[in-house]
Amino acid sequence: MSRIRLMPTLLFLTASLLLFFGGWILYRDYGLIRPLQKELIGTQQVNSVDVKLSGPQKTIEVSLNQVADLQTAYRSIKTKAGKILDQEVTIELKDKRTPELETLYQSYQPMIYEGLAKGSFTEMIEKLQARGQKDGLSRAAVTMDRENLYIQLEKGDHFLYEVISYRIGEPSQQQGVKSI
Repeated sequence: MSRIRLMPTLLFLTASLLLFFGGWILYRDYGLIRPLQKELIGTQQVNSVDVKLSGPQKTIEVSLNQVADLQTAYRSIKTKAGKILDQEVTIELKDKRTPELETLYQSYQPMIYEGLAKGSFTEMIEKLQARGQKDGLSRAAVTMDRENLYIQLEKGDHFLYEVISYRIGEPSQQQGVKSI
């Protein structure tokens, strides 16, 4: 009858686990996170990137520079992240907002959500742009695609970027994007 030696078995198991988890950490850092950071920071749009792959929720926190078109910048980030990570991720945008811009955005929200609920997109966009001009913003832009509404409020060197997910005919819910 053979005896299983406890100490060599435990040492082998420990070494195997260290090798497995160490390999995963190296792959995650050098095969996923760093290439994504390099790809995104290589553009003029992105200032910094923080990728969080732990747990079930995959999150990319992107600090943006002032961009000409938030919709194009966001879609570019989402496409690049999807290619490298091969999965759906949550993108959190960091901007250079001020309390004044946040207050203005909060005052625009009823107009935005009413436009989304009623489906009067062109009227909502026109109202928001006119109100932004009246409130002294250097830029108040709203663009949209099939999935998201992109809001850019800019005053001088400060800017607030919001991406609001929506589905036509469904109540608006902010999914997949969080601006900080």
